[in-house]
Amino acid sequence: MAQDGHGGVWLAANGPAPAYQWRFYHFHAGHWAVRAAPAAAGTSLLDVTGLTWIPRTHSLWATANLTPTGHPNQIIGATLRYGP
Repeated sequence: MAQDGHGGVWLAANGPAPAYQWRFYHFHAGHWAVRAAPAAAGTSLLDVTGLTWIPRTHSLWATANLTPTGHPNQIIGATLRYGP
């Protein structure tokens, strides 16, 4: 979980079944917004391991692990940026 710098919070979670796709959840002003977590082209998002707000922005960074398409046993550490 991470603050958004504007009175709200960001969460990362995977679900719902059966796809278990990683998503970012943003709570602000009493409302939830849900966005698919980004992944680089040619990869799948394995997991999100941390979130942090980028000060003076509406954006966040997330640490994550990706798997290249066609190579499910290979894991690539990544830092993702989400937001404007």
